[in-house]
Amino acid sequence: MITKRKEKKSRKKRGKERKLGDKRRGGGSRGGRGRAGVGKRGKHKKFSYLGELGKRGFKSLKVKRNGEVEITLTEVTKLIEEKVKEGCGEEIMLDLDSMGYTKLIGGKFEPFGRKVKLKIRKCSRGALEKVKALGGEIIGCNK
Repeated sequence: MITKRKEKKSRKKRGKERKLGDKRRGGGSRGGRGRAGVGKRGKHKKFSYLGELGKRGFKSLKVKRNGEVEITLTEVTKLIEEKVKEGCGEEIMLDLDSMGYTKLIGGKFEPFGRKVKLKIRKCSRGALEKVKALGGEIIGCNK
């Protein structure tokens, strides 16, 4: 003989209860999803979220994810211009490694009629060609 099972109340009242509106629909009933509204609280409530509020840190444009600090040939030209104003000789030696740079990349290059020697670990192919075309030399670059 088949027994008739009584239906649970919670199944009957799914979604609505006592005409007070929807009880179990959407994220609105729980104040939003995730961290929604974390900052929109009274001061006494903010202390519970204190570590989560605000932004942290910044992204440096010069440091890439692989840790290389790049310098362009345009920036090197500005450094050469400063050396020329100081009154250096015909040959300019720039140690970019000791300045904290690890890679030389292309850009506009003007040696102001001087022979330029640049010391750096890595360089792009375009930067190497531009420096050599104007009679310069890159020391330490393996290309």
